[in-house]
Amino acid sequence: MGNIRRYYIPDAIYFITCVSYHRKELFNKVVNIDLFWRIFKEVKKIYSLKIYAHVLLYEHFHFLINPAKGNISKVMHSLKISFSKEYKKIHNIEENIRLWQYRFWDHIIRDENDFKTYFDYIHYNPVKHRLVKRPEDFGESSYRFWVRKGVYQLGWGYGIDEKLEELDLE
Repeated sequence: MGNIRRYYIPDAIYFITCVSYHRKELFNKVVNIDLFWRIFKEVKKIYSLKIYAHVLLYEHFHFLINPAKGNISKVMHSLKISFSKEYKKIHNIEENIRLWQYRFWDHIIRDENDFKTYFDYIHYNPVKHRLVKRPEDFGESSYRFWVRKGVYQLGWGYGIDEKLEELDLE
């Protein structure tokens, strides 16, 4: 496996994509979704994460996050290993299993335009994957939160800009 060079920049915001092993649908059951968010809250506290946007699809997730403590590799390692251990416990699995693809994909946000592109991409992702027709119809996303805050208006994401449709960040 080749070396991946990660850049750790203090106070940077990262776009993260993390995919399950063989795209196994981990997040199609409430018990696994609840477990993920429980583990995420623990990791968030340890690394003082600020999360700007998220979407948790069946076999992958995206975040826009800022780790105040530690680096993004430590954050992701902690999240993936902790989730895997607890997943095995709640599903009574004793043998070794693999839940995640090796590594994860990251992108350091460079400016406000870059932030907006990835922010919108995250919220449009369930529509892109044809899980729903409208972003507000997908529950495991921060989209509804941002609608309540006035960042998006209901109706955003219907007939979206082709730029978001063409992006492939998974």
